[in-house]
Amino acid sequence: MQDAMGSMEKRGESIDSKITKLDKELQRYTDQMKKMKPGPAKTSVQKRAMAILRQKKIYEGQKEKTMNQQFNMEQIV
Repeated sequence: MQDAMGSMEKRGESIDSKITKLDKELQRYTDQMKKMKPGPAKTSVQKRAMAILRQKKIYEGQKEKTMNQQFNMEQIV
């Protein structure tokens, strides 16, 4: 049981690092879009930023599930 809880913690930390990485990348795209004029290049950057936002939402959902599972395991022990 302790091994499972440890792996859950590691998984949560891994997801946290991925979310942080996506935040930095999203900030870079946001800054880049502020400097650009409307057009196809800005649209392309905007699409990439939206894809990163979707990925971030997925990771946040995974993190939430992992935290709930970890909480349930702690309640059992």
